[in-house]
Amino acid sequence: MNDTLKQLTETLAQINYAEKKLKGYLKEQSVLRTKKEEAYKKLEKENRDVDKIAGVSFQAFIATVFNNRQEKLEKEELEAIEAKRYYDSVVYEFESVQHEIDHLQVQVKAKSEVEVLYQNAINEKRQDVLSKNPKLLEHFETLETKKRLIESKVKELVEAINASNIVKQKTEYALNELKDAKNLGVWDMMGGGLLVTMAKRDHMATAQRIINDLNYSLKSFSKELSDVNMNMTGNIDIANYMGFADYFFDGFFMDMMVQDKINGALSKLSQLERNVGETRLKLKAQLKTSEEEKSKLLKEMDEVIIMA
Repeated sequence: MNDTLKQLTETLAQINYAEKKLKGYLKEQSVLRTKKEEAYKKLEKENRDVDKIAGVSFQAFIATVFNNRQEKLEKEELEAIEAKRYYDSVVYEFESVQHEIDHLQVQVKAKSEVEVLYQNAINEKRQDVLSKNPKLLEHFETLETKKRLIESKVKELVEAINASNIVKQKTEYALNELKDAKNLGVWDMMGGGLLVTMAKRDHMATAQRIINDLNYSLKSFSKELSDVNMNMTGNIDIANYMGFADYFFDGFFMDMMVQDKINGALSKLSQLERNVGETRLKLKAQLKTSEEEKSKLLKEMDEVIIMA
């Protein structure tokens, strides 16, 4: 049993290391993909027959250039050669990284299967060890209690982050509608006409509906925050009477008053967006800390059993 656990532990450590390397290679590949696209555009610019030369070797490309022109190479031809050389080097690097990624993905793919085998082995030994050692059982139950508390906190943090995402999305929608209303409002004050006025009112009405929904989502968000001992107050409103007044008393000064109302709502929404963003960062930081605590605790629990 101990030998099996030792072997599985070592295998998991190797897989975790491969997983870490894989993340690094994936980031590198993303950068190389951009470089590859830029190099291709450069090659395309330097040679109209890029589709014909992109797949040929550098030596074959050089031979083609010399066959087409026997005299001294012109500046444009030299630039085309350099573009081809650079493109080939980036492609080679990209394909090399892809090869490493393919190799590591094979190792990482086995992680879930190894984790199941490891968990079965650790559970088997846990039952055997704890049934024979009452003091160790008591210590283990204390660790289990800590784990349940951390898991509960992680769940609450995830729910709070999800609620913040909803608030963030609706805030962005409302901001976009009000920005459109503001732009039309400027035009309206300059005598944009009935169509401009109607379009402005339409964006204001849409923003009002979104804000009503947003205020409800804010209440739900506040409840989720209270579960993790955090708070963030905020409530947005656009006075509907201003919109109706605009219908009956249309004119420059009324348009100015409506524009002022729109600017006020934009200011409040922008502040809300900043507050939500700051709160989301704090929630994510807490979530990361809690997940690290859980990971550390699980490792400690396994070590208690393995060392017994």
